[in-house]
Amino acid sequence: MSELAERLGYPSDAKLVIVSCDDLGSCHAANVGVYRAIRDGAATCASIMVPAPWARHAAADYDDADDIGVHLTLNAEHELYRWGPVTHAPSLLSGETGFPRNLDDLWEHADADEVYRELKAQIARAQAWGIDVTHLAPHLTAITLRPEFFGIYLDLAVEFALPIRLPSTVSADKAGFPFRKLAADEGVVF
Repeated sequence: MSELAERLGYPSDAKLVIVSCDDLGSCHAANVGVYRAIRDGAATCASIMVPAPWARHAAADYDDADDIGVHLTLNAEHELYRWGPVTHAPSLLSGETGFPRNLDDLWEHADADEVYRELKAQIARAQAWGIDVTHLAPHLTAITLRPEFFGIYLDLAVEFALPIRLPSTVSADKAGFPFRKLAADEGVVF
């Protein structure tokens, strides 16, 4: 923790708490709640789901003082509330329109080149909407639990010079590869 604290401009023994709100852009209520939490000081930052139905609304409400990252999205877990790729990416579509609902379906069918193009387009779109993107975060850990997708996550973090958020509840043993070490070696850990 001391290295991270120092990189953020705090003393090495500082105790830091980052409260991050996910799913900005997923619905109107999320947008209102997330921005209220950030602007009232209850949360530190948030991440926007660019492909989600209310993402453009969230971008329109963005203020330069807001700490907003991109919630890189490759799945849509809800049965009746769907969203899909912002690029032409047939391997990222489920049979019920939109992104796959679960990670196994995503991992079984996703083409790595389409994943890279889709995630890069999500970052670029957030920037085009005027958001000063501060970090990257995975939606439902989809890109952190498989080495081929995690490599794309790291590549984009380096390409855009952005820190990444890693899941706190997943160990390298569970993932099957040393994702925390790989991120630390690249110097992009959030």
